[in-house]
Amino acid sequence: MEISRLVGQKTERQDNTADVGGICGYNNGTPMEACINNGDIDVKYNMTIHLGGISGYNDSWEGSVVSIKDSSNNGKVKGTSTEKNIYIGGISGYSEELSTIENSTNNGTVEGQALKGTLYQDDSVGYVE
Repeated sequence: MEISRLVGQKTERQDNTADVGGICGYNNGTPMEACINNGDIDVKYNMTIHLGGISGYNDSWEGSVVSIKDSSNNGKVKGTSTEKNIYIGGISGYSEELSTIENSTNNGTVEGQALKGTLYQDDSVGYVE
């Protein structure tokens, strides 16, 4: 299975976490190739946020390798967490150790704010475990 050229998605998990991405909110092992996000993302939540132009959270579930390849984000990525941490990146907000990002670019702006928690922000990947 492969994800390509899809509309954005938000996933809320039971641990009070929001995963938001221009293509995929939460990815647990599906390769993402040739994905393009042209839409702006603006999220404000009172919980932990993983926010990325392509994928919000890349989970190396049961040892699977999560890859983002030949993809680009052209939209603005903006997020505010009013109570917890925020992980925000132009490509991925949070990527676990077996995640790979190849030949992918962020052409949009990245703007994050954590009112009470910690801000982890980067133009490509907000946080790598």
